Amino acid sequence: MRKFTFITAALLLLSTFTFSMGGNPKDCRHEKKCEHQKNDKQKQGKGFHKIKELLNLTDAQMEQLKALRLSADKDLEDERLALKNERKTLEELKVKGQLTKEKVKESLARMGEIQNKIHAARMKNASEAIDILTEEQIVKAVD
Repeated sequence: MRKFTFITAALLLLSTFTFSMGGNPKDCRHEKKCEHQKNDKQKQGKGFHKIKELLNLTDAQMEQLKALRLSADKDLEDERLALKNERKTLEELKVKGQLTKEKVKESLARMGEIQNKIHAARMKNASEAIDILTEEQIVKAVD
């Protein structure tokens, strides 16, 4: 039981690390470029390097984790878009005055299914990330 708890905690921690690493800030809607848009190249991936220092990762491990993150981002792109479209559909129904309890329930069910797929993909990614790390690094990540 203790080992199971340890592995579960490590999976959750690594999935948090993996999905919160770097990435581009969302594009803002200002006509002028904001600071985060100007310095995009400099800021990108800072969280990833913190993890490298914290866990003492090798360059090979870093490359594997980056590839894993990019792969997961590609896999989740369609799901995120479907979730966004479902929310837009609800908003459109609200604006048109055609929103009913049944439509809301159906939409919530579809959004729940999409979110479950996203969560499953994140857990799969976390499991694959653990395979890349050594035992000592996993212990450090959990601490």
